[in-house]
Amino acid sequence: MQLTRKQVKLIPQWQVLVVAVLAFASCVTCLLMNHSHKDIIGSLIRSNLPVLISQSFLLVFFTWQISQCQPIAPLVGIRQQSEKIQRYLIFMLLTESTFYFAIYTVTFVFSGINPFIDGSAMIGSLILLLRFLLIAILAIMIAAAYQHRHVGAILTLALLGNFAYHYLLEMKVLLIMYSPIYDPVYRAIHHLYEG
Repeated sequence: MQLTRKQVKLIPQWQVLVVAVLAFASCVTCLLMNHSHKDIIGSLIRSNLPVLISQSFLLVFFTWQISQCQPIAPLVGIRQQSEKIQRYLIFMLLTESTFYFAIYTVTFVFSGINPFIDGSAMIGSLILLLRFLLIAILAIMIAAAYQHRHVGAILTLALLGNFAYHYLLEMKVLLIMYSPIYDPVYRAIHHLYEG
């Protein structure tokens, strides 16, 4: 069953505005702190600000949206509309995730800084795509909290998954594949201690 145009318009505009402001503020803050003119990977992934603060707020905001729908879940279940509401919530969170990442990357691209100075554009694009897919998967996981009582546990798992992916895979493997300047040994050998 597809969502109709009327259902798509049901996404409250203020919630989309919150996501837009969060993405724009995160990217602008990274650009203002970008004194050494790093590329998009160095500014938006390596700086940790979007991952640790902005995207964590995004996941908390998603959880808040789902928790606002929980009180009506039993009534929706009686009318056998739970699946429809679940699909709508997933659609809403995925739309907001896409909107967040579109603003997040387009703001950087329009800043005039070359997006992929330090490494391969293909690997850099894949890193950004994987970051988007991770947030989309975590949004779907949070949408599943609609029918569960333990929303806090699901949010905690989502935040831990985001941090684990960032620190264990992104920082230690993917960034080094993108460019050797993100390798701590390379940085020590070449005396690159800033940023």
